Amino acid sequence: MKIDPIVAATLAMARLVTRLMVLSPEDASGHDHLFWLDRMVRTNQPFVERMALIWHDWFATSNAGVDSQKLMLGQYELFRASGRDSFMDLLGKVTQDPG
Repeated sequence: MKIDPIVAATLAMARLVTRLMVLSPEDASGHDHLFWLDRMVRTNQPFVERMALIWHDWFATSNAGVDSQKLMLGQYELFRASGRDSFMDLLGKVTQDPG
C-alpha cells in the first residue's frame, strides 16, 4: 500500500513535534527550567517541590558552576528527598554533593 507523500510528511512532522515536546532536562538547554515548572504544576506533593525550589535558590546553585545537567538534577533530587530534614543534615549533604 502506497502512502500519499503529503500524509507521510504530516506523520513525520507529528512524530518530530511529539519528540520535541518531551521534557528532557539532561540533553536540551533550557528544558531544565521547563522541567522544574512541570514538576511544580503536576505534582501531588507541592510542599516537597516548593521546598526543593527554595533550597535551590537559598544555596544559590546553578549549572554555570558545574556545567552538568545530570549533577544539577542529582542535587534537585537531593533537595526533594532531604529538603524537609533538619538544616544541619541538609547542609552536610549539600556540601558533599558534587552539584
